[in-house]
Amino acid sequence: MDRPDVASVEATLNEFRLWMYVDFDDDPASRSNALDLAREIARAWRLSLGDAFPHRAFDVRASETADGPVVGFTSLPGTGG
Repeated sequence: MDRPDVASVEATLNEFRLWMYVDFDDDPASRSNALDLAREIARAWRLSLGDAFPHRAFDVRASETADGPVVGFTSLPGTGG
């Protein structure tokens, strides 16, 4: 059996799909505000992960999708422990 791609599994499990929990209109201003909120969530996650795991590094990002903003993170290779 092939070993699963750990980074892909981690990326999928560590996602927060903002549109599933926050209602926002589908107009440019609302979508921009939702993405700003997602960026603030990513910032909070980045700080929290840094505090909880000081010897590891993470790629934390907020991105726009067709359905709305998504916040996610993965650990960077070689920073385990």
